[in-house]
Parts: sequence; C-alpha cells; structure tokens
Amino acid sequence: MKEMVGYPEDGGGDLPSTIMAFSEKESATHRIEIRMKEGEETQMFSILAFGVVQ
Repeated sequence: MKEMVGYPEDGGGDLPSTIMAFSEKESATHRIEIRMKEGEETQMFSILAFGVVQ
C-alpha cells in the first residue's frame, strides 16, 4: 500500500504526483485500489491519468 498526501500543510493540493506501482520484467494482471483515508471518504479527488509501458 502507498499513501499520498493530497493537501500538504505548507501548500496547495494541486501538486502532481507520480507513483510507480509495479516494476516487473514479466507482464501480468494487477489490481489497483484507490480510496480515501479513513474519515476523509467524502472528500473529492481527481485521477488525471494512468500510464502503462511495455
């Protein structure tokens, strides 16, 4: 599991973030689950893109 800080205390929340979820030599099927932190489930968020490289 990876945690992202969407609203840092020292700035705005519109900062782009990149996470490499998987880095493997063999291709495979993966499942990515995105959810808000407990207590912040009603906050809105945007996913701008997913990238895949073969």
